[in-house]
Amino acid sequence: MLANDDEFAELIARIKQGSEAALFELVENYGQHVYRTVRRKLNRAMRSKFDSADFVQAVWASFFENRDRILEFPSAKDLIQFLSRIAHNKVVDEIRRRLVMQGRNVNREVPIDRPGLSRKLLSQQPTASEMFMADERARQMATNQSARYRRIVELRQAGATHEEIAQALGVKPKTVQRVLQRHQREAVI
Repeated sequence: MLANDDEFAELIARIKQGSEAALFELVENYGQHVYRTVRRKLNRAMRSKFDSADFVQAVWASFFENRDRILEFPSAKDLIQFLSRIAHNKVVDEIRRRLVMQGRNVNREVPIDRPGLSRKLLSQQPTASEMFMADERARQMATNQSARYRRIVELRQAGATHEEIAQALGVKPKTVQRVLQRHQREAVI
């Protein structure tokens, strides 16, 4: 409800006298207008990021930075228009930051439960710790094996093909394949 000019003038006079209660009354009486402007201007995509109260508080913080400004308003209607303009500007500025500028554009956000997204986010390659653990397991398994077995595993881990390993060790490629299959089975167990 809009206060009449006499009530508004009396409130301003109490503020001039330094009444903190009058400042609280000002916020109480005119805060709803600020809140309404914020709700009207706040984009639906932005509502998940910001509470309207965040903007309302920012409006009052800006307004009270210069308390002498309070005394400049001849009527309650002028005060409401001023507060509404501050609220409008604060919301529009944040919308520009979040919707127009690419860095924080909420329109570019994707829900985490979107189908197929996890394949894009997660690497198909093993992590460094997984590779280290596999190497460690292979070394432990190879310690109980023959020198030829260990050498086959080492060459394969170094990237050699079955044929290259067979040629280097003087064995058949089928032997290399059997050793590596056994090694792989043991590594999984």
